[in-house]
Amino acid sequence: MAPIVLAAALVSFGLGLLVGRIVFRRASRHIGPSWVEWRDAERIGGRWQPLIRAAAAAATTVGLLGLGAPGPLRAALLGTLTGVCAPFAVEGVRRYVRARRGLDGPVAG
Repeated sequence: MAPIVLAAALVSFGLGLLVGRIVFRRASRHIGPSWVEWRDAERIGGRWQPLIRAAAAAATTVGLLGLGAPGPLRAALLGTLTGVCAPFAVEGVRRYVRARRGLDGPVAG
């Protein structure tokens, strides 16, 4: 792997992680502490959700398939998406494990 591709992936992952953490902190104020409340939470993004979903789908497609994009751009797209999603995934796993252990009530569905 070329050093520039690795650098692009790591820098974009770090920036994505920062953005994801900021969005997560804003969203977590409106979501209760249990797994059920997390699972049933209103979709994040509000009126911008369709645009966010389309941009994420396009970035994932270009990142995975290439479609003529250079390697550093592909790495940056995938790094950013991974960084933005990481805080939400970690919190979801944390709440699921707590619910499975019986600390927050039963896991629904």
